[in-house]
Amino acid sequence: MKGYLLVEEGGARYGVRLEDVRQVFDLESVHPAPRSHPAVVGLVRVGGRLMPLVHLGALLEGNDAPGGHGATGVVTRCGDQHVVLAVHDADTVVHEAPEPAPDGWELPWAGAIARRGDVLIPVLDMDFLAERLMSVNPGGTQ
Repeated sequence: MKGYLLVEEGGARYGVRLEDVRQVFDLESVHPAPRSHPAVVGLVRVGGRLMPLVHLGALLEGNDAPGGHGATGVVTRCGDQHVVLAVHDADTVVHEAPEPAPDGWELPWAGAIARRGDVLIPVLDMDFLAERLMSVNPGGTQ
């Protein structure tokens, strides 16, 4: 399936490849969980399973998740497991393949780019983000 889902978090827009998206839903209850990574907000129940809720902005910036979370959850493939990305909004499905990132692109978590008019939108590299999620010690330091 070519294309990407356009999401917004922290005033920025990102693409998530459609092949990595499993479900989009409104976030409601979040269950507390031990903080295995600073970007993990807690756990959410999706189809009878508890999945980690990851604040997308905090994961990309390498920061702790803020006290709140976005209004929308995006269940994504992240490496060989599934996580829920907490985002402000997920509003558009674009059925165009993104382009490879240009030379000199300095966002290691963006595997490609999408063009929306004159705007370049980074498309998330979910394998890179999976490695980032797994690279934290239990004490929370990278």
